[in-house]
Amino acid sequence: KKAAEQGYAGAQNELGVLLFRGDGVEQDYNLALHWFELAASNGNEVAKENVDETRRKTQRKQPNFVRFRS
Repeated sequence: KKAAEQGYAGAQNELGVLLFRGDGVEQDYNLALHWFELAASNGNEVAKENVDETRRKTQRKQPNFVRFRS
């Protein structure tokens, strides 16, 4: 989390993945999307894909089927 807060796009994307999956933290789709968007704005191409995928899947109410890339 510290690296994500310091602006490292890779860490921001990874934190988004953890939050979306609820992997070691409380699952929070909105906060996951926030970190994906930050990472994407910092140039992380994978995060851009995760933003799109998160929006598609959560709109269809099937968030458990999202496959994230690290």
